Amino acid sequence: MPASMADFDENEFRSHLNGLDISDEQASELMRIV
Repeated sequence: MPASMADFDENEFRSHLNGLDISDEQASELMRIV
């Protein structure tokens, strides 16, 4: 994770989640937490 949310890239984050084989539903849940 980036040190600052200003550097946060949602597409990069989702790509990383896809690499971990996480579903869109789970990704959305994580996005709510972040």
